[in-house]
Amino acid sequence: MAYVGTGDRYGGMANINVKQGKWNTSLMYSYNQAINNTEGFTKRTQLDSGVTTGFFNQDNKTQMKTLFNFGRLGIDYNIDNRNTISLNGMIVAGQFKTNDNQNYEILDSAAIRRLYGDQVNNQKAQFQNYNAQLLYKKTFPKVGKELTIDGNYNYTTSNNGYLF
Repeated sequence: MAYVGTGDRYGGMANINVKQGKWNTSLMYSYNQAINNTEGFTKRTQLDSGVTTGFFNQDNKTQMKTLFNFGRLGIDYNIDNRNTISLNGMIVAGQFKTNDNQNYEILDSAAIRRLYGDQVNNQKAQFQNYNAQLLYKKTFPKVGKELTIDGNYNYTTSNNGYLF
């Protein structure tokens, strides 16, 4: 499955499962990204008791980019009809970037520019998560009775930066 959309939106997912004899293997991967562009402005008149004392004007252009990946692998081995060993792994990763550019000016009551400037706000965040699981399951002839033993490992990293 795949998709394409406006605003540079792309994505897809693939999933496969193979069962042969005592083995069952499944693999899944998903990807998506999007870019959002926005523009805005502020036009403000400053008043004191109904008298104009100044003006503030600001224009903004912002671009936000997102990227997301997800992958999973699962392997089951059926020792017999009552005992199964499973090994599962998962990776999740994402990245988020925001670039915001602002131009502003402050004018006095006669609309003469007294202060102006540019402001840049850039943010970048990313993360990764890794997970592994080893599972043993034994079922018994009595309905609802089973024994499970799980071992899990989880590791996450993240990195965030901001420039103002």
